[in-house]
Amino acid sequence: MSVKSTPAPKRDNTYLIIGIVVVVAVVALLLLVFAGGTPAPASVQTRQSNDQFLADNGQQDGVMTTASGLQYRVVTDAPGEVFPAASDTVTVNYEGRLLDGTVFDSSYQRGTPATFPLNGVIQGWTEGLQLMTVGDKYTFWIPADLGYGEQGQGPIPANSVLVFDVELLGINGDPQ
Repeated sequence: MSVKSTPAPKRDNTYLIIGIVVVVAVVALLLLVFAGGTPAPASVQTRQSNDQFLADNGQQDGVMTTASGLQYRVVTDAPGEVFPAASDTVTVNYEGRLLDGTVFDSSYQRGTPATFPLNGVIQGWTEGLQLMTVGDKYTFWIPADLGYGEQGQGPIPANSVLVFDVELLGINGDPQ
């Protein structure tokens, strides 16, 4: 006598898979609703908090805002009527920092002024230094779009507002 074995019928798991997918989607939706949405990436959060900083800072006494969004305050207003052009070379002393106070570059710390073509630096510097005469000291708040933008640069995170204290020492590389 031979016993024939019949294979067990195959189960169709389609409904099980669809059910699992629906449950996962519902749980994800509930988490979004009750958690307040998805968190923004860090660079977007940085941009949002920096935009709020600039809006508040622009209301401070003595802070001027240009059409591009560059903000500045005159610290020392030296006599003079010669302003550098974008094509000039300038000599400056400066300190650059993030909004949290972290210094990322400083000619003061190096003990020597910096000389560079004005059209070879970030847009905020090119614009801001053209507002100055030799001997002026300004503080600049440079929005990310006029600085290093979404890429950042070295120790500067993406979308950062940059704060610079700048003293214009000379135009065309010659300290005055």
